[in-house]
Amino acid sequence: MLVVFGHLPMLANLGIYNLLRGNIYAFHMPLFFVISGFLYAKYSKDKLVSKDAFMHFVRKKANRFLPVYVFTACLLFIIKFFIGKAVALKNPVTINSFLMMFINPMDKGFVVHLWFIYALFLVFLVYPVLEKVLGFCNIYVRGIIYFLISLIPMTHLFCLNLVVHYLVYFHLGGIIVRLGLIKPKHSIFCLSVSLALFMIMGYACNTVTVEFVKSFVSLMMACLGIFFSYFLTITCFEKSKVLAVLLSTLGVYSFQIYLFHTLGSEIMALILRRIIVSNIIFYPVNIIVSTAFGLLIPIILTKTYVQFMPSKTHCLVGVKN
Repeated sequence: MLVVFGHLPMLANLGIYNLLRGNIYAFHMPLFFVISGFLYAKYSKDKLVSKDAFMHFVRKKANRFLPVYVFTACLLFIIKFFIGKAVALKNPVTINSFLMMFINPMDKGFVVHLWFIYALFLVFLVYPVLEKVLGFCNIYVRGIIYFLISLIPMTHLFCLNLVVHYLVYFHLGGIIVRLGLIKPKHSIFCLSVSLALFMIMGYACNTVTVEFVKSFVSLMMACLGIFFSYFLTITCFEKSKVLAVLLSTLGVYSFQIYLFHTLGSEIMALILRRIIVSNIIFYPVNIIVSTAFGLLIPIILTKTYVQFMPSKTHCLVGVKN
């Protein structure tokens, strides 16, 4: 939900939206890597005991990520190519921008948000090797090492700068497995405290100028944002059956929503811009309607695809039997 809200077009001139978007961006991608690292540490560690096991793991991840990435890039290229003839797109759709999706997607690609799939696949390849090399250190010392690795300047090619940046969050997921999930008795109190500390860290991050300190504060801010989203989810499940059902449903389709949400949100934003003239009315309507369609369209696409295509091709949209 935060990703869809953070990717809404046509709102760049709205100050409060940019403020909220900045706070969301402080932790929402680290959260994805923490969740991935959590699941990796919990379920995949026993599969990497030998070279053959590692190669099997790599092939499994390649089958999971590469077809999805290529399928989504091609689909969005076709759609954005025709839309781009009617409106100006933020990221122009050209043959060059399509080819760059496989070399330098974050800087030169036409669908920027797909960098996450690209970078996460590489993290899955790199992380087990680093864990083997750093096996003489305990899990917390390795966390410090991954943070120091995140400070190393790296090229944008092949998203390598993002891979080294997010390794520490992937590892943090493993630390959470070791420590166990927090089950607070007073979720609203924990929610309030984590939000307050998150805002304080946000102020500190904007104030400090020393790069190392700024990076550490950003790490703490991301961690607090992750805790906040966790406590918020728990509170929603405790206080509202409607929200619990909504979040559970979205959770099932979270991968597809990430891949295809721009199909719903961007198209609806363009339609609303044509219909609504007044900005005062446009902004709130756009936020609600575009977010709703950004969540709904991927679910509809997935259900339609699964219904009419053979089960063996479900991997193209990340659906598991």
